[in-house]
Amino acid sequence: KTLKEEFIVQLNTSEITDDLTQAYILPSNFYFGEVADPRTYGVITQDIIARKCYPFVVDFPVFHASTDFHKMVYIEAPFNKYVAQNVRRHLTSRISDSTVIGKNTVIGENSLIEQSVIGTNCKIGKNVTIKRCIIWDNTEIHDNCTVDDSLILDSVIVNQNCVIEAGTRLDKNV
Repeated sequence: KTLKEEFIVQLNTSEITDDLTQAYILPSNFYFGEVADPRTYGVITQDIIARKCYPFVVDFPVFHASTDFHKMVYIEAPFNKYVAQNVRRHLTSRISDSTVIGKNTVIGENSLIEQSVIGTNCKIGKNVTIKRCIIWDNTEIHDNCTVDDSLILDSVIVNQNCVIEAGTRLDKNV
């Protein structure tokens, strides 16, 4: 079945038959996304980093009032790496494509940041692996931790030797 046929079947078998459903097909150069949960938040964030939402991108002026993203070092596409000024990282640390690192963040030796957003004033310890995560400001992740596909809010401290599995959300001040 096509997507359209499957949608009609789902609509006809749904208990919600009195609601009005509307659809609009956007022109090919437009983008629409709704942040409904942490998963869609992550997907849309990665689309912004990958510049799929142009002109709404990391270095777009709307971010300038509260951040220094316009002062970030931007490594040209296809890499989409944004590293703010005053980021201190060990020579053995690695930052992959599609990543944003906020100002005054420290990244320890042998740590890997992959397709993630790290806020400002964060401390990432030694031998830390962070993949597909969004980590807000003032967060500390101590040595030998693995964080995968998670959302970590402001001022969280992750003690050493922790594994944070996909889909985890850690709230402020935990």
